[in-house]
Amino acid sequence: MITIPLAYLGYSFQQRANYLQALRPLWSNLIISVNTALEFTHKKTTTQDDFGNSLMLLSVSIDEVRGVYRNLNTDKDGTGYYPFESLKSIHKIIQELGYGETDRAKLKEARKHINHNWINLRQTFLLEFDRPEPTVFDSPYISGRKTILGSKSKGV
Repeated sequence: MITIPLAYLGYSFQQRANYLQALRPLWSNLIISVNTALEFTHKKTTTQDDFGNSLMLLSVSIDEVRGVYRNLNTDKDGTGYYPFESLKSIHKIIQELGYGETDRAKLKEARKHINHNWINLRQTFLLEFDRPEPTVFDSPYISGRKTILGSKSKGV
């Protein structure tokens, strides 16, 4: 009687470990693709290669998310909602910018929207990791808590 619940518990832990193992490289690739998109908005004149590289990295990240997550509220016909629309919004922003010479105000506006979408994506995506608060940290902004080597932080 005990073996079935233990086997299921072991299976559940293994599934969670596999899931977290898939999230780590996905997270790294998201960082690279979004930062490449942001870098793209800092260039007044961009090449077709810059444009293509940025869109390709974002497209890869979009499809990697599809490899880890199913769509939400999937109907019987298989359609549903993509779980991290902010990533697709960043792709659309870069796509609409195109390449060549671009007005600095338009680039600044695009960068603002990419940053907004990245904040939304980062906040929601990182919740999937169930990250604990660190017990040792380096921050002068937190008072009365342990920092590196057990010394107390002074705070601001």
